[in-house]
Amino acid sequence: MKKRFLIVVALAVLAFSATAADIYKWVDANGKVHYSNTPPPDVKGTKVKVEDPAPPSGPSTPAPTVEFWKQKDDAFRQRQEEKYKVEKETSDKVATDEANKRKKACEFYRKDLEQVLGTRERVARSADGGEIIIDPKAEPLNNKQRARVIGELNESIGKNCN
Repeated sequence: MKKRFLIVVALAVLAFSATAADIYKWVDANGKVHYSNTPPPDVKGTKVKVEDPAPPSGPSTPAPTVEFWKQKDDAFRQRQEEKYKVEKETSDKVATDEANKRKKACEFYRKDLEQVLGTRERVARSADGGEIIIDPKAEPLNNKQRARVIGELNESIGKNCN
């Protein structure tokens, strides 16, 4: 414990002596000015008085007033309201787009169901696998296939129509 105390005291003394060190100025043989904490033994150095820099002068920034903070708060609230408004408009647009997509899909599936139910002609899916079309070259649907197609269309109508 004593050893630690002595180390701390020694470090404190060294730190104090380093901050209180003198600064010397001297000119060498070539006329160049040098500064250091010890002058060379063969040259006469002059001790330089080093002062702490003065605190900055000039007008200081006044403390913020209640009005200042009120303006800051109002500006923040306005930004939040604008952000909320944009988010709501975007959300409403997305919801409207989704509703329109479901409406078109509903019409599409109802039309297909009408086609399958209303005709005994040969029906097939279009080349892209979507729409049901009348195709005289298609194989006629048997009752089981027709029931499966009608079930798929009813399921799709249930998902997309309110």
